[in-house]
Amino acid sequence: MSNRTAIFISDSTGMTAAALGKLLEHFPNTEFKHVRLPFTDTPEKIRIAKESIDKATAKDGVRPVVIMSLGNLELRNSLKQANAYFIDLFSTFIDPLGDELNEKPLTGSGIAHGISGSSYSDRMEAINFTLNHDDGMTNTGLEEAQVILVGVSRCGKTPTSLYLAMQFGIKAANYPLIPEDFERGRLPAPLVQHKAKCFGLTIDPDRLAQVRNERRPASTYASLANCRAEVKAAESMMRREGIGWLSSTFGSRQDPVNGGADFHPGLDISADYGTPVKATADGTIESAGWAGDYGNMVLVKHGYGMETKYGHLSRIVVSNGQTVHRGQVIGYVGATGRTTGSHLHYEILLNGGRVNPMNLLGSR
Repeated sequence: MSNRTAIFISDSTGMTAAALGKLLEHFPNTEFKHVRLPFTDTPEKIRIAKESIDKATAKDGVRPVVIMSLGNLELRNSLKQANAYFIDLFSTFIDPLGDELNEKPLTGSGIAHGISGSSYSDRMEAINFTLNHDDGMTNTGLEEAQVILVGVSRCGKTPTSLYLAMQFGIKAANYPLIPEDFERGRLPAPLVQHKAKCFGLTIDPDRLAQVRNERRPASTYASLANCRAEVKAAESMMRREGIGWLSSTFGSRQDPVNGGADFHPGLDISADYGTPVKATADGTIESAGWAGDYGNMVLVKHGYGMETKYGHLSRIVVSNGQTVHRGQVIGYVGATGRTTGSHLHYEILLNGGRVNPMNLLGSR
């Protein structure tokens, strides 16, 4: 695997440049170090950005990839005097579109900060909601939540909730699962009526112990034995309540069957055996049946080069050529094929290439 620096340079917050940066995930054999330079909107800041480019070249032995969103043409041209591979939002996309439309594009900073799929005001509203519903702070207004993240203390609920709010304008609440909940053997009462919105977060117990020891060193709370017990109890509760959670993400991982290095092309969502699996978008069934390591699998074609796979199903209830709609049940969670337990393998392909489903979160 090769190493390379990716520098995100923007005259505003950098969210648009970060959205373009998702292109880098198509190259799994290169490990990118991300450097972010937001609010680069003066000649002096351009000079500093050039210095960062030079330092990255000297350190890596190869020029960095620079993803830039700068509306000012003079600043753009000045930056491009540096030795880098540039992906320029304006020169590549916006300026040519202006020529086609015979219209001069707006170039002020922050104009394109809604590229990730929701408006600035939507994101601000979502952030306020998320901050007010952090860590079970209040039960009022949970009916407005689009998702409620649940998991043990320090498993990453707060940063994940804020990421969803900031990037996608999703109103994300989060609620802790604590030892008292495990003793009672049921979800906290405020979550029961909102269980359909709940999604679980889990974490490796060793990592959890490390995180907790930074906060309360040498405590029972942070001990590895306690972390193992809490994670096990939380996963058991989520499984019993029919709440899914990500057990494996997109990208490099340790193979759960043989323990070797592995590239995982989708998301694994742990769920109870027999949980209904629904199509994530309208489309046509391309194939439905046995697919080797995937076990019982459904492949849906959605048009525009996009396809989705649903693997390890216990039962399939659609057939080849059938039209399906978003939210329609196409099968049920199982453990068929090469797997260590009951879960759904969900995969997205775009023009034949595998795409991280998390990058499309919040898309319509």
